[in-house]
Amino acid sequence: MNADPFNGTWVLLPDQSRLSTPPQQWVQHIVASDERIAVREDIVSADGIHEEVTVDAAFDGQPYPVHGSRFADSIAYWRVSDRAIEGMGFRQGALMLEGTTTVSDAADRLTYAYRIVSGGRELGSGTAVFARQD
Repeated sequence: MNADPFNGTWVLLPDQSRLSTPPQQWVQHIVASDERIAVREDIVSADGIHEEVTVDAAFDGQPYPVHGSRFADSIAYWRVSDRAIEGMGFRQGALMLEGTTTVSDAADRLTYAYRIVSGGRELGSGTAVFARQD
């Protein structure tokens, strides 16, 4: 496995997160390099709906398809440092989500800070904290 600090399986820590409606479960499986990222998220929402969200994208700011999400159908990523990734999610071409994902110096915590937007207005925000599982 690549030594990239994002690589691995990450499990949501609800008690350390600030989410308006915390899911029952949120696990991220990430494979990243300097140029690309592949993510598979297994999410069980608060109302019991299971989603498997997948994306395979380059860090080039271009939108790539998101599969399985009810919130975004494409996402663009930028690798801003070895421990930070920025992304913008779109639905039918409209910006819906802005987020920054960072990994701790010890590579044992992943933090995703996001804003939900529509028509240039912020509709909500949150922070999800994950622990490395593997």
